[in-house]
Amino acid sequence: MKYIFIALIIIIGGIIWSNTSPKAEAPAVVPTETSSVPKEEKSPTAEEHGMTPEEHAAMMGESTAGTDAGMEMPEMDMSGMDHSTMNMADDTTKKVFDIAGVNFKFDVTEIKVKEGDTVTINFKSTDGFHDVVIDEFNARTAKIKTGGLSSVTFVANKKGTFEYYCSVGQHRMNGMVGKLVVE
Repeated sequence: MKYIFIALIIIIGGIIWSNTSPKAEAPAVVPTETSSVPKEEKSPTAEEHGMTPEEHAAMMGESTAGTDAGMEMPEMDMSGMDHSTMNMADDTTKKVFDIAGVNFKFDVTEIKVKEGDTVTINFKSTDGFHDVVIDEFNARTAKIKTGGLSSVTFVANKKGTFEYYCSVGQHRMNGMVGKLVVE
């Protein structure tokens, strides 16, 4: 939901920006009865097509650029919203971690992320048959042999400290564990 809201703000901002940039306007021509300009055939009206004037203009290949027609902006009530998550310039929502596994240990034993971050774990077995599992996020890499690679991506959608571990045999009980801290 947060990403949809951010995308809408970007789209609306782009529309507003494009409609506020200065545009040269053609001088108005007012036809008179004595004008020798031939009349053009009239195309069907928007109402005859069951459309708004803007939709009809778009269908007929006409431009409504430079007008504010149809561009009214509804007021948004942003009170009560968590504005700390709305920083669009902040690219810290995607976190990638490279973890290697050897018999009975991981080379990275603690990962810290923010709630809502998309987390990718790239796992490589440098010695033995292993995987990485985080039960609370239903995240699991494939079980791989020495030299193998596997990745898992999930959203850290709840705060807390969670254990990641190798689910092969007794590896977890033998100490092949780490901590995922979601702040």
